[in-house]
Amino acid sequence: MLYIDPQTCIDRRACADASPAETIYADDELPGGRERFTGINAVSNAIPSTRRPFDDRASKRPGTAPAAPGTSRRRHTGLSE
Repeated sequence: MLYIDPQTCIDRRACADASPAETIYADDELPGGRERFTGINAVSNAIPSTRRPFDDRASKRPGTAPAAPGTSRRRHTGLSE
């Protein structure tokens, strides 16, 4: 995924001209059918990317007992780590 730093890409065409595979467009040059993505792109960097530890989330679920000392609530996936 390509992320655009709004602090460095402030000029109208500064990043569009350098974009790989023509993936960055000025708003008034957006190809047809892509208008719906402008709203998504505007808020994508505002979405929190931090996550609470699994044990913290599990302990807040109704009906979930706390993990026993020295154990983990990690679910076994069958994949080796």
